[in-house]
Amino acid sequence: MEVIESFFDKKIDKTNTKCYNIIKIEVVSNRRLRMSMNFDEIDKEVDEIIASNEAWNKRTDKQNRKEYWKHFFKHNKDVTRVLIVFLILLVVLGVKIGVKKVQLKDSLLTGLEVQDDETFVKSLKEKKSDIKGMSQYDKYEMGLDYHDGSDSDHDGLSDKDEIEVYETDPLKSSTSGDLYTDGYKIANNMDPGKSYEMESPSFENNNCKEVTLSADDAGSMNAVVEDVTDRYSLTDYGIKKIYKGFWISNYSGTISLNLKKVFSDNDISKSDISIWLYKGDFLTYGLSDLEKCKYKMNGNQAEIEDKLTAGASYYIYVTGKKNILNSILSSTSHQTQLNSSRDTQAIFLLKESPILHSLGLTKVDVYYPDQNDDEANIKMEQRAIKLYNLQEDTDEINFIPSSADKIQKKYEKLRNMMPKLDTKDGLVYDKDGKGNLLLALFGYQCIDDGITVDASGNGKNSEDSEKVTYKKHHTSFDPYVDELPFQNFASQYGHNGNCAGIAHLTSYLFNTGFFPDNGSYDDIKWNLSTDKHNATLMDPELDDYKTNSFVDDHSSTFNNYISEDKLTSGEKEFVKMIGAAYQEDNDKLPYLNEYMVSNNWTPDWSVAEHMMDYLNGGKILNVGLYLKNGSGHTITVYDYYYNYAGELIFRVYDSNIPQNHMDDVELNCDGACYLQCKKVLRSDGTYGMEYLYYPIQGQTEYLASTSANLMSKSAIMVYDENLNILN
Repeated sequence: MEVIESFFDKKIDKTNTKCYNIIKIEVVSNRRLRMSMNFDEIDKEVDEIIASNEAWNKRTDKQNRKEYWKHFFKHNKDVTRVLIVFLILLVVLGVKIGVKKVQLKDSLLTGLEVQDDETFVKSLKEKKSDIKGMSQYDKYEMGLDYHDGSDSDHDGLSDKDEIEVYETDPLKSSTSGDLYTDGYKIANNMDPGKSYEMESPSFENNNCKEVTLSADDAGSMNAVVEDVTDRYSLTDYGIKKIYKGFWISNYSGTISLNLKKVFSDNDISKSDISIWLYKGDFLTYGLSDLEKCKYKMNGNQAEIEDKLTAGASYYIYVTGKKNILNSILSSTSHQTQLNSSRDTQAIFLLKESPILHSLGLTKVDVYYPDQNDDEANIKMEQRAIKLYNLQEDTDEINFIPSSADKIQKKYEKLRNMMPKLDTKDGLVYDKDGKGNLLLALFGYQCIDDGITVDASGNGKNSEDSEKVTYKKHHTSFDPYVDELPFQNFASQYGHNGNCAGIAHLTSYLFNTGFFPDNGSYDDIKWNLSTDKHNATLMDPELDDYKTNSFVDDHSSTFNNYISEDKLTSGEKEFVKMIGAAYQEDNDKLPYLNEYMVSNNWTPDWSVAEHMMDYLNGGKILNVGLYLKNGSGHTITVYDYYYNYAGELIFRVYDSNIPQNHMDDVELNCDGACYLQCKKVLRSDGTYGMEYLYYPIQGQTEYLASTSANLMSKSAIMVYDENLNILN
């Protein structure tokens, strides 16, 4: 008996006292086992008993737990009800979110045709190129830009000349691999096939002495480095303090930062900083990550270990330590940063002394935000002349480029000097309403002329919608007057949407002041005059045609496909008219593929200039964009301004977001739709246009951009109401 007990004690884990005692009783009391003294048999029997008891305990525990919760819910009915309601709410919320996502996806229709890549490339086989013996397809297959006059490696020599004349590599900016472009060598009587040592590389467009560059290739000699410390905020990333910020483009190679001044000015050391890297042209929360930069300190020199590559742009920030709590507590509404964190708009301030100026003793002082670009500053000065109706004689004007902060402080200082004076209509008046002859302040005026939000429920789309109002600059277009109140829709004529047709109606009506009452295209004939309700379509102001629920009322759930059996005869004519315009625009306009560029390049800045020139004439224009989801979409641009960060901002009518409203979504940019643009120096020394169109928060497929981190290729096509291309 003692032998069996001793064996048992070694066999069983005593930590489970209850189980140990039960099994011990069974073993010790088993007469057959005691009689046999066969320890192999005892060992086998104990294993079976242990397994049996463990299974029993599991069943017992499960049953006990079941009985416990049954008893709990029976005697705690209030808690039970709350839990049931909570579970129901979770299910409903999940279904609602899912439905909203489906609804939103189906609401984002397009309507500008894009050829699939295979079909488009095949079409190039039949087109001769500017290079002898080569079709456009042959150029494409070589990796070249297939257009005539192309310079695929951006070295200043056309592909045609590189192949036919100089026998250089049209895909390398430097055939020999040194830091001199083939174009530079040809222009300076150097041998493009020979490698030359550049003794002291000079980066003329590096505007930050703290930054040291070491280029890998010839194209990087046009690297651009700008100070962007005050351009954006990083609070959405949990970072409050920015010590220094840099923007780098056109560059492949290594980089180092001299932080001596950062340390001394802020009384900090290397242990107090973090360095971050953001890849992209526009800093937009949710589109790209702010990544911890790899670097090592060599004295005051931060040597960045992350290698920058050509074809991408980078923001590098030297900041205080990231506070995780700040990131959690930051706004959950992460909008596209159209403006700096310190001021919402850029501003003008004009100051003069009317008496002294009339006597020729003083000039008119005009303060404006410094664009850090001579050409851009000149345009700002010209805008100030128009804004304040000044004489063109610039000898009478003292232009003072400054920062928005300094301009604001200047204005506040002047106002505090004369507290008894009031400002109205941009002028300084005394208490009796008489103008001050010693000092006149014309507008502490926003370039944006003061965007404000009217939350009084005057929006056209719903009772509680917010209406964005502003003073117009270049056209009289008003989104709450000149846009249709309902969204883009699909029909038998435009199966994926009719954005091109809606844009055609909008631009033609606004720019000409009328729209024909009948017409035809292909096999579509339409006549608006058959219904008196259609009369408003033929004169300016479209907001009074139907209501914001028109598409919802005449389409199946979520898909925005208008079925003709639900329409009146007059409404059918409207749908046919839009369909005819959709088909005509797509037939007569080139495919967006014709303007496609890989995103190591950008459209020419002249595109933006053409757009501004057209708007300056008081007319709106249409812009076709290649979206990240692979479709083409037409938007209408009706105004522009420069923001605090020096970006060119075009105001946009997107037919998917009529009158700046869409149910259950948040717009990225101050409650309205914008096309952000930036003038950038390209690697060949010419200027290009970086752009970003990202109107809806979280809809990362519904965007268009030249940023290489967002899209592999991009296309933009600008055209007027008569389908004339302005690119």
